[in-house]
Amino acid sequence: MTTSPYATPIAGLPAQTALHTGRAVFTEAYAVIPHGVMRDIVTSYLPHWTATQARVIARPLSGFSETFSQYIMEVLPGGGSENPSPM
Repeated sequence: MTTSPYATPIAGLPAQTALHTGRAVFTEAYAVIPHGVMRDIVTSYLPHWTATQARVIARPLSGFSETFSQYIMEVLPGGGSENPSPM
């Protein structure tokens, strides 16, 4: 396995006995999930994408101005999308 120079989320769920010291931050406009708790529990599979996982870093709270969201995208070889954003 090769190592990446980029920060990537840890796969899998933590042990039930694990103590989490990181906390999500919620404001009136957005939520941020810290790296230490960013596990597969926040993994999303986007429509029209194959062999790809998106992990939420930050997104606006529903009902507010939803102008952005940030993800870490993991696209495996042969993965991707022919129709990433239907408009």
